[in-house]
Amino acid sequence: MFAYKKKSERSFRLALVLMLGFAFTVNAMGGVPQEQVQRLSADLTPVGAERGANEAGTIPAWTGGITEPPPSYAPGDHHPDPYAGESPLFSINAQNVDQYAEFLGAGQLAMLKRYPDFHFQVYPTHRSVAYPERVYEMSARNAASGSLTEGGNGVADVSEGFPFPFPASAEELMWNHQLRYRGRSNTRHINMMTPTTGGSYNTVTMTVTTSNLYYQEGATIDSIDNLLAKFTREITTPPQLAGNVLLVYESLNQVAQPRKVWIYNPGQRRVMRAPNVAYDSPSGGTDGMHVRDMTDMFNGALDRYDWELVGKKEKYVPYNSYRIHSKDIPNKDLVLAGYLAPDFLRYELHRVWVVEAKLRSGAH
Repeated sequence: MFAYKKKSERSFRLALVLMLGFAFTVNAMGGVPQEQVQRLSADLTPVGAERGANEAGTIPAWTGGITEPPPSYAPGDHHPDPYAGESPLFSINAQNVDQYAEFLGAGQLAMLKRYPDFHFQVYPTHRSVAYPERVYEMSARNAASGSLTEGGNGVADVSEGFPFPFPASAEELMWNHQLRYRGRSNTRHINMMTPTTGGSYNTVTMTVTTSNLYYQEGATIDSIDNLLAKFTREITTPPQLAGNVLLVYESLNQVAQPRKVWIYNPGQRRVMRAPNVAYDSPSGGTDGMHVRDMTDMFNGALDRYDWELVGKKEKYVPYNSYRIHSKDIPNKDLVLAGYLAPDFLRYELHRVWVVEAKLRSGAH
């Protein structure tokens, strides 16, 4: 198990699933017709999700999301939970899993099979996601112009928004995921734990500062010169690791130009260029339990996999997980042997895209 908690200057309420709720419509290379784009202000949300409720009424209509913080909030604070007073609707466990299996992913089913005491607490669904108006405007522009390049390893004629509001392939969905809006810049304070099977762990704390070049106003694919983002990661504890700094230049098309990574080691007092840090190379401080392309659920080049778009389904996914990001839960209460404490987790029913990636012959 690999777990972390983070405190962010911005709130990203997308669930950890591939491209939440985007509408599926076949489009041609180079964008969709203008009458299709107009749906982004009609039956679809400005980024392509289904605006209306589901047939059962268990997923409500999107009405704009959370656009203003509560009056008590100050920048840099932990985000107040707007749904703190809610109780779970029900719990999914090893005993009743068959009743809800169609709404769970393969990993969730495996968790319930391996850990009989684990459970998922399901709460009312809230469609809380909102983006700046410029992201909506640029997503509409991208819908009319965007295309994949080089076998799906890059994108063209898109900027400052979701590249494919009308995704027609698994690769387009993956680019929607990798180019989703996460602010123009952000700073995260992270506690990282790599527990043993018995539940013991050491905590590594770090500060990660990111500049998202793709979302800088006026940026284009040409102007950012294939550089998606820059970020630094500085470890602050434990003492034996404190002062280690990582600098990453994150490429957009990583087949054409792999990401660049530099490491500063305070013991050696020197900066070293790291070798190619991608695919299945282990992430630092995780005892090999986490690899590079697992970051952010999926990260990096698409070229070692054959991608298949399975379709849109309704699933119980982590969503509006304010409680687990709060300052009120000590790590010792959250991180258990094999999983995170279920009572602090929140799952909601949402429409999600299901994408399958199969390793290509000869790749690893």
